[in-house]
Amino acid sequence: MYLSYDESGNLNGSADSNDGMPNSISAPEGFDPATFDWSAWRVIDGQLVPASNDPPPPPRILTKYGFRSLLTLAEQVVLDNFDDPEYAAVHPVLSQFGPTEKAILRTAVKAYETAEEINLDDRGLIAFVGALAHMHLLEGDAEARVARILSGYAPEDGN
Repeated sequence: MYLSYDESGNLNGSADSNDGMPNSISAPEGFDPATFDWSAWRVIDGQLVPASNDPPPPPRILTKYGFRSLLTLAEQVVLDNFDDPEYAAVHPVLSQFGPTEKAILRTAVKAYETAEEINLDDRGLIAFVGALAHMHLLEGDAEARVARILSGYAPEDGN
């Protein structure tokens, strides 16, 4: 027996086979569709968990755009333009960068451009976000920004 669910993790049915059920998981042992409380359960990351009024946690695997949305507009502008001599010359932090700092950013941008997906648990990404903080390229409290980005939550209030 299988349970089907929608993109939000809400359960919406059961069947003897998962054929034709694109989002499905095995039903728990002893599952009885007549007595099962459909609204009391959700599917998160392929696991059946008790439903909660709390929103589901953000995904750990993102599209490139999804990752960009974790950065503030100012942070995106810096990453998009750090190699532009005119922009870098007037930016208070980039104007102090030497070849090593610029090389680190170029390498990170190339990794981003060649990636098919962005995994927030990837050691390279974690190191990159930490390097952005160390280089003073994240807005506000660097430690809090790193934690927020790596948790998968978008900036609050545009910051």
